[in-house]
Amino acid sequence: MKKMFLVAPLFYFYTSPLFSQPRNEINNSSKQNNNSLSAALKMPVGNFSATHFIGLGIDYSPTRHWFGVLNHKRISFTYNGGIAYYMGKKEIVSSYRYKYPGYLFIHGFGGLFYNPVKNAGITLTAGPALGIYNGTTEFNMGSKLELSYYINKQVAIGPGILLMKEPGTASLWAAMIKATLAFK
Repeated sequence: MKKMFLVAPLFYFYTSPLFSQPRNEINNSSKQNNNSLSAALKMPVGNFSATHFIGLGIDYSPTRHWFGVLNHKRISFTYNGGIAYYMGKKEIVSSYRYKYPGYLFIHGFGGLFYNPVKNAGITLTAGPALGIYNGTTEFNMGSKLELSYYINKQVAIGPGILLMKEPGTASLWAAMIKATLAFK
């Protein structure tokens, strides 16, 4: 019986290389662009456009697989963190000038990246966020749908739409156009 305890591990260590992957196989995901950095110009839509003019945002998204031109995988999990600042509009109320404060939106979303064709990708993410308006910080939920068209292996442009929802208030919407850089 003691010999069996010695023979079984030796048999395993000698035969396991026979069933493992070949050594010359290359991991394609490590050579691809696993990170994405985007800068966006965001335009408030609906009620949000009555009080705020334009927004600027920056986002970072990593994935375990790739961003950019199509690889062997079409669907990948990703998450996205970013910040956007929306500038308040000026208006005259009862002969007095009033400027709406800026709105800062900080988010951390999770979701999917889908690559339906060679040079295009769709990202759908949702999750928690913080909205900072006039010195008050509120918990938000949000969602973002983005399209990316890669003009080369690392640079993409595309539109998107962002939903920001704070409990007890109407939803805030923003349309965006973004430029993305994919890198390792």
